[in-house]
Amino acid sequence: MTQTKTLTYPFLAGLIDGDGHIRSYALTGEIEITMHLEDLALLEQLKNQFEGAIRPVPNKKAARFVLNAKNAKNGKQTLVDLTQGLNGHIRNSVRVEQFKKLCQALNISFKVAEKISNKDGYIAGLFCSDGTIFMNARTSAAAKKLKMAILLEKQQNTESANLQSNNHSQVSQSSAFAAALRITQGLPIGKVSNLDSETKLTEKSIQRILNGVAPVIEVRIANQFLINVENIPSSLGFGVCYFSKKTGRNPRGHFAFHIKSEKDILEFNQYMQKYKNASVKYRRLDLIESFYKLRREGAHLANALPLKKQKWENLIRQWYDPNFACKQKQGSKDSLHL
Repeated sequence: MTQTKTLTYPFLAGLIDGDGHIRSYALTGEIEITMHLEDLALLEQLKNQFEGAIRPVPNKKAARFVLNAKNAKNGKQTLVDLTQGLNGHIRNSVRVEQFKKLCQALNISFKVAEKISNKDGYIAGLFCSDGTIFMNARTSAAAKKLKMAILLEKQQNTESANLQSNNHSQVSQSSAFAAALRITQGLPIGKVSNLDSETKLTEKSIQRILNGVAPVIEVRIANQFLINVENIPSSLGFGVCYFSKKTGRNPRGHFAFHIKSEKDILEFNQYMQKYKNASVKYRRLDLIESFYKLRREGAHLANALPLKKQKWENLIRQWYDPNFACKQKQGSKDSLHL
């Protein structure tokens, strides 16, 4: 299914509730949506629809779409039309207060949003901003043994470091990590190309799924306040909400809508495909059906046929590396010229 050319107001409301900010001034205002650079295409889609401007966020891998009366397609009228379209769809408790002030500045009567529904794109917009889709798998017995071996290697390196210089210790630990990485890839221990930290992290995630047991896909939409996600399960007809404990990355903790059963994931994907757009989330959503098809065929099992196993690995690599499919196509083209 091709992406929609026009983003609907309920979808935009969900997007703004998740990643937006609304500013109000005398008789006018400004709407901002800030997203990771991976979602630059979605910000470009917004710009194509309303004009406005896209600006980089200093010192962050993010960009910000800014729309106001000066840069909008039809000036202030575009801002007024957008505000009227969003009216009755803004639900985030923080964003509602911001939106009320914008309505007042533009002389528009504020409408209270009705209960979230699966009949429009609001949840899709919320997922594209505050949602995440990821794979998970239990650790296999072989992976546990490998982890123990790596921990033992690190312990030995630490003990060795007490007898050697700091520089020599760093080289030793680096070599141990490189060897462990090659073991997880099924490669011989030897020279390893210099991989950047992001590539190492991606490869670690890939190997965790390939070497894991009972792989699943999970979807989560998180927010600091329960009121902003608690009605999603009843609106969609599936899923649960729970509180996620405080972590280093999220010191305050958050509430989350969560699903992971095959039935729920497939239904959620059907809903999301109705509002397909340029969001980076669709790179993974579009792989869902292939994931379950291969899993039902046992392609993830240790005794799977080589061809099935290769298809499974290709899918996992494409999940974590959006450029992998392009690399595969290029490789096929190159082989035709050999």
